Amino acid sequence: MNDRTRHTLNIMSQRWMLHVLMILLKGPYTFSGLAKQLEGMSEKVLSKRLKELLREDVVTREVTPGPPIQVVYRLTSKGVALREIMSKLEAWSNHEDRW
Repeated sequence: MNDRTRHTLNIMSQRWMLHVLMILLKGPYTFSGLAKQLEGMSEKVLSKRLKELLREDVVTREVTPGPPIQVVYRLTSKGVALREIMSKLEAWSNHEDRW
């Protein structure tokens, strides 16, 4: 396994990471909108995952001046490129003979 693949798998295998990506594949969300979609995930962990995705250029963070100030997260083209992979993973998991 090469270093880039290992790096990608390390990021994607973090707890809640795939959940965050699946939600963002539906469209842009505010932080609170994401938090509502991800019941059971602490805001601290959500913030950490979003920072990691920002650092990897998978999501963007847009601040809209207020009042109230609104912060919206959306996938970059790099993030949107994950749609096919995530779709195949979801299809694979739904096969009756998988689990």
